[in-house]
Amino acid sequence: CAADAQAFYAVYADEKSNYKMIAIDNKGKHLWTYWLGDVLSAHILAPDNDKIYITATLKPSQRQGSGKSGSSKLNRGVIYCFNVNEGKRPIWQYGVRIEGNLTAPVLAGDKVYVCGGSNFYVLDAATGSLKLENRLLNLISPPAVDTVTGRLYAGSSKGSLYAVDLSSGRLDWARELEGAIEQAPIVSSDGFIYVC
Repeated sequence: CAADAQAFYAVYADEKSNYKMIAIDNKGKHLWTYWLGDVLSAHILAPDNDKIYITATLKPSQRQGSGKSGSSKLNRGVIYCFNVNEGKRPIWQYGVRIEGNLTAPVLAGDKVYVCGGSNFYVLDAATGSLKLENRLLNLISPPAVDTVTGRLYAGSSKGSLYAVDLSSGRLDWARELEGAIEQAPIVSSDGFIYVC
């Protein structure tokens, strides 16, 4: 769940295990509901700009029409942008196929940043168009964006901290640490990066 000055937002499962996004205003009035499907994880970012950003990782679907049972090894992830006052339809959505889950979205300037599986994605916050995508190994932390240096920092399940130059999309450096980095790195004004 998340909240801004206008509303409270949550993802919940109904009695049939269908997951929905709901918006309730600050007086308790139901604003809208949007069906997400059968999700493994969901994250909401409400930055107080009349938009909210959601990442949802859906459970793999059964293969249909192939005559084979089983499921896909990849999950489907969707990044959504909604107007806070009208959630009947997203302003935009961007779908990806990933191993694992999408992280929480991060808004920096006019772009939305998300990690998932082995990739990070940079989307235009207004249109949802893909601006940059790159493959790094085993990403699990939400990204941290340093607008001063123009870098994105993200952590992996194998203990790697990655620094990516956002102008080129290339890896600037990687640092091996002692364990999985699940939380977003913190970029401090003192020039240090803090990780757990």
